[in-house]
Amino acid sequence: MAINLVEYLEESAEKFPDKLAISDEKLELTFSELRDSAKSIASYISSVTTNTNMPIAVEVDRCTQSVVMFLGVLYSRNFYVPIDNKMPKDRVELILNDVEPILCLDIKENGFFSKFNVNRNNFENIANFKCGELDLKNKLENLIDIDPAYMIYTSGSTGMPKGVVISHRMVIDFADFLSETFGIGEDDILANQAPFYFDCSVKCIYQMLRNGCTLYIMKPSYFMFPIKAVEFFNEKKITTLLWATSGLNILSSSGVFEKLKPLTVNKVFFSGEMLYAKDYLLWKEACSEGSKFINLYGPTEVTVDCTYYLIDREFKKEDVIPIGKACRNMNVYLLNENDELVEDGEVGEICARGTGISYGYYNNIEKTNEVFVQNPFNKNYRDIIYRTGDLGKYNEYGEIVYISRKDNQIKHMGSRIELGEIEVAAVSIDKVDEAVVFYDSENKKIILYCSGNVDKNEIFKELKHKLPKYMLPSELLVYEKFPYNRNGKIDRVKLKELYFEEFS
Repeated sequence: MAINLVEYLEESAEKFPDKLAISDEKLELTFSELRDSAKSIASYISSVTTNTNMPIAVEVDRCTQSVVMFLGVLYSRNFYVPIDNKMPKDRVELILNDVEPILCLDIKENGFFSKFNVNRNNFENIANFKCGELDLKNKLENLIDIDPAYMIYTSGSTGMPKGVVISHRMVIDFADFLSETFGIGEDDILANQAPFYFDCSVKCIYQMLRNGCTLYIMKPSYFMFPIKAVEFFNEKKITTLLWATSGLNILSSSGVFEKLKPLTVNKVFFSGEMLYAKDYLLWKEACSEGSKFINLYGPTEVTVDCTYYLIDREFKKEDVIPIGKACRNMNVYLLNENDELVEDGEVGEICARGTGISYGYYNNIEKTNEVFVQNPFNKNYRDIIYRTGDLGKYNEYGEIVYISRKDNQIKHMGSRIELGEIEVAAVSIDKVDEAVVFYDSENKKIILYCSGNVDKNEIFKELKHKLPKYMLPSELLVYEKFPYNRNGKIDRVKLKELYFEEFS
């Protein structure tokens, strides 16, 4: 096993020096070129600071330069903090004030960080900086697996984003698990969908580095014209998609597979949102026989994912695909309100334990201690579990099924209701692509949103056959398509705003 993530690139650059490593269609680099550019950036960083294990902010866009800068930061024995260059200025300032990075790296001169009072430079200036091999060698000899590799910011309930700190060991353990369990290797070709400030992208970056396979960064426009995306898959002979479920659903629900099928895709990984069988079945029908379909689950705090389900049996369209069982070197518990293990069929909070559990939230011990807590089954020494705030249960096969967020459980008309159950019922209706439910507590109303080419009356008619009366929605809003947030997930906040605009 590698000790640090830089070893992945070093080994691939030795094995495959002239093989294409990464391409965004404007800048493409072989593994040796990727290593050399990363080392140049690391040498520049080392020339301006002797600090190690410190945060360096990196501007991210869908481009090769962002990944090169990530790796340069790692070579310098520091950790990177991806900052989306389309993020609102006020939010960026909150993050920069929290992190206090020792350096900020732009993609271009007079770039994103020029708006802020920070110490900065840019890729164009430093990508060819003279490499100090001896200095880097000394740093790498002291770079160990518990050192931080990156910090990704997630939204916070107080309005203050939370920085999740992830180490080299955590990523290595997860990357090795993915590759060894699902057979990702040097002959695979990956297409990246997730933005680089979203931890789903960690899968693509480090599978490319670990296995010496090629990574293509896809243009955002491909998701507006799904036929272009599938043409891209076939042109580049893409084999593996490690995508957010919503991104995969954009393609499958568009009807594109009736016109063109992804001829070389044979491994599809869903993650980030509940996976409905009807969406998986569209991919299964489109891909070649023998293709693998994997449903992954996990919040940023567990190093991308902590459970998996390799789909190995038949499902009906109205089913929800399980999230399965714990990833290698991880434990997952379902705990009730008394911190006891739930019985089969009972709902409990999903809690994770193992190598992937992050160090917590940067500069926020109070919030860290709320959700990174002592294992209730071990009172003898420090043994931390992470409380995800998600609810799940075991099905008849002993597999974990995701239910909803813990705060998505309400009391309505005297009964306790999981809003996620209403979403599942709605999505099982033909022509409903996606569904979102929230509770208007002030007016005591269940609000259902559906996307797709479907009639309101038909939805209500079908729901009466699927749900008890007290669970039926009070209001129904139908959209052709849902808005999505920066992470490629359904923008539930925006949908709430649309409801209050219409009914207030």
